[in-house]
Order: sequence, then structure tokens, then C-alpha cells
Amino acid sequence: MVREIGSESIGKVYRANWKNSNDYLTLKSFFKFDITAKEIVNEFKLQREMDFHENIIYFYGITTGTVQKPK
Repeated sequence: MVREIGSESIGKVYRANWKNSNDYLTLKSFFKFDITAKEIVNEFKLQREMDFHENIIYFYGITTGTVQKPK
């Protein structure tokens, strides 16, 4: 199950269940992809190195694609 939990100028944030378990994760969708996937990954790596804490969200991956509106 995925539900929107926030919106900002560069994209939206969603909460989702991990593979039908009780574990939750955060999905971020960017409106415009002005920055590269490599830059996003590097930002997550820097955050992980500097602010390690059990509540820090882990980075699992990144993908690109287009969104199709339901008919």
C-alpha cells in the first residue's frame, strides 16, 4: 500500500509497505529531474556517513521512469 505523506517544490513523498510486511519505507518522486541519479545517490551516501543513527532512513535504490495517469 502506498499513500502520499508530503509534497514539496521538487517532488512528493510517499509511505509504502515493504513487500506486504509490517516494515515501512519512504518513496520520493521528483517533479523535474534536473539533477542526475548519481548526484542523488552521492547525497544519500554523505548523509549516511555524517549522521548515522538508527532512525536514519537507508537508501535502497533509485529508478527513473514516467508516470501514467489512470484512465
